[in-house]
Amino acid sequence: MITIGTWNLDWAFTRSPQQYSEVLNAHRADLWVLTETRDLVCPAEHQNVVHGPQRPRDDVRKWTQDSRWVSIWSRWPLEQIPTRADPTRVVCARVSPSGMQPFLAYGTVLPWNGDRLYRKQDKRRAIERQVDEWRSLIQEHHDCSLIVVGDYNQRMSQQKSFPSETLQGAIELGLQELKLTCLTSPQRVGHLWPYHVIDHISVPNEIAAEFCFETAWLADPALSDHGGIVVSRRMS
Repeated sequence: MITIGTWNLDWAFTRSPQQYSEVLNAHRADLWVLTETRDLVCPAEHQNVVHGPQRPRDDVRKWTQDSRWVSIWSRWPLEQIPTRADPTRVVCARVSPSGMQPFLAYGTVLPWNGDRLYRKQDKRRAIERQVDEWRSLIQEHHDCSLIVVGDYNQRMSQQKSFPSETLQGAIELGLQELKLTCLTSPQRVGHLWPYHVIDHISVPNEIAAEFCFETAWLADPALSDHGGIVVSRRMS
């Protein structure tokens, strides 16, 4: 079995890094994609890590010298794969589980509607740049499945009108084109986890049926404004 989790730590600012690590250790996963995180937050037994660039000092709130938009922690060997779609909010790694086919983990924080760092840019185009990069990674790494994990900043619930004009619609169109399934959408896990989440995990359609919801937890305001979520893949 392979378990993959994601959690937005809201910059791990309100408590000691160890307290955030303790939450991760209580909700175990083989691979963690942490967003709005810090280097000092480390899941137990995860010796392998690739970090996105240091967070620019674009927002002095909750800023520390070890802040990262995205970090990937793994029990297995990682090889960082270069990315170009976003200079700070993306990191990609080739993950090599023992005795299993390698896969690419693409960790991301996508723009949101009120994202002030994109005031002078097209948020939708920023999403489309990432989709273009997902496409290139699939084409360049034929021996790997691509898994897109992180903070989508959208609930990914079914839209009732004008999906092509929304940020969620841009994500959905990209996933559909590249034949990726969002495992954590309300349509798939709502009956198991009836709380709205904006952190998601997407995998290729052909293996989506092998994954199931594993666990999740509600946001604890003392730690973060997000809860985390974990899915698992049963290996035959």
